[in-house]
Amino acid sequence: MNKVSVVVPCYNEEGNVARMCAAIKDVLTKMAWYEWEILFIDNCSVDNTPNILRALAAEDKRVKVILNNRNFGPDMSGFYALTQASGDCIVCLPCDFQEPPE
Repeated sequence: MNKVSVVVPCYNEEGNVARMCAAIKDVLTKMAWYEWEILFIDNCSVDNTPNILRALAAEDKRVKVILNNRNFGPDMSGFYALTQASGDCIVCLPCDFQEPPE
């Protein structure tokens, strides 16, 4: 079975990460013919984003989290997340719903 990885870079997105995770899961669960993972990479947020991400990962093993120890910027952080994704296909989505998961 093929696997889809959804990479979601984030920085100070405490108001969006849980909703984004739920929205992505809603889309992916409708595609039963794929395995999937959601990989959030946090760019050293100073709000509650890291704690929310830890909780999301604890409740679903398909949700992975990378917490950067400093802010590497969107390009370097996003590139690193791509190297850590394990899917046959990788989709990148911003956490601010600029592009809807649907």
